[in-house]
Amino acid sequence: MNICISEAESGMCIREFLRTRFSISARCLSALKHENGAIAVNGQPKTVRYVLAAGDELYLHLGDGEGDAMPLPDADKLPFPVLAADEWLIALSKPADMPTHQSYGHRGDTLADAIAAACGCPIVFRAITRLDRDTSGVVLLARNQLAAGFFSRAMIKGEIEKTYYAITLRAPSSRAGRMIDYIAREKDGIIRRVVVPEGEGDLAVTDYETVGEQHGKFLLRLCPRTGCTHQLRVQLASRGLPIAGDDFYGGSTDFWRQALHAACLSFPHPAGGRMTVEAPLPPDMLQYYSEV
Repeated sequence: MNICISEAESGMCIREFLRTRFSISARCLSALKHENGAIAVNGQPKTVRYVLAAGDELYLHLGDGEGDAMPLPDADKLPFPVLAADEWLIALSKPADMPTHQSYGHRGDTLADAIAAACGCPIVFRAITRLDRDTSGVVLLARNQLAAGFFSRAMIKGEIEKTYYAITLRAPSSRAGRMIDYIAREKDGIIRRVVVPEGEGDLAVTDYETVGEQHGKFLLRLCPRTGCTHQLRVQLASRGLPIAGDDFYGGSTDFWRQALHAACLSFPHPAGGRMTVEAPLPPDMLQYYSEV
């Protein structure tokens, strides 16, 4: 992969650059240092001590210790669309009723399994964003260790912006606003989350807007500003607005799955600038709101 050095990064040695921009692990840095030809600047081999200048073209050959960076999957072998792909990332639209990772009771039917099958070889599966099994929409994957470190850092800094759509049977009291809560694991529970008093859980902040109504159902646009487990499901349920089909949090059973869709992801790109990826509403939600 090739990386163009900016003015702000001029004067950094390669080691410092990789740690600052990509949060590179010691293991990954060591692999680069000890592989002949793994580092070059403007076509010339260099060590991690080389001082970079603005406009330099830094080349890295990055392996994982478990094979090279994840190859691009064969789109014809995937049961879902690839929304964007380059040497750093893959963004795809996960369907509902598909877990992201393998777990007890889920082997062979996950997003990770589908990607591996379409690649035709063992892969290192690095999901930067994760969705519940019944939530559809954009999932971002890192194709190599540098990208994974970069996106993890961006996530911690709040630089990855998400937009969801959800269907509820009631509308919020205000057409638009902000939900602010504290969320914690339910006492003696393992999975279920609940709203708790301030200071007893993690801060959860979500901006919302009612954007559609049809057949007695309401479409909400949701923009979470924090990343608590089950944040949107818990915040809406605590206000008497459980997501349709989300019977785990008191939702109706007239929708075959929880009507929640990750529609848009905007994030800084490892090569510079920002990237926005969108996944259109799936048919089971679009049938109620054809104007969206």
